[in-house]
Amino acid sequence: KLLEGTDVLVTSEEYLDDGALWNFALNEDGEICVVLNSSHQFYERFYNSSSISAVMIQAMDCVFWSLANAEIGTMSDKAKRNIEDLRFKVSRYLRNLADELPDVE
Repeated sequence: KLLEGTDVLVTSEEYLDDGALWNFALNEDGEICVVLNSSHQFYERFYNSSSISAVMIQAMDCVFWSLANAEIGTMSDKAKRNIEDLRFKVSRYLRNLADELPDVE
């Protein structure tokens, strides 16, 4: 989906490598796209919840899209590995938080 009035492209897949919450890809037009893991606990319990407002979902889309752009724009291999590490760590922390926090209705 494309956030109206922005360049933010977001989609989802059932599984991403190492259980990450998000990753990036380039679409057929070469545009940066965020891919969200729909089986990640955070996505299931909060991101995909019917009680979360459309504005909150758009804000989350923008955060993940910004993180993806930062990762793609990184020049050095060391920095790329560090950002990839960050993506996996944040995904793990959000998974743990999703397991510990009360259900969203």
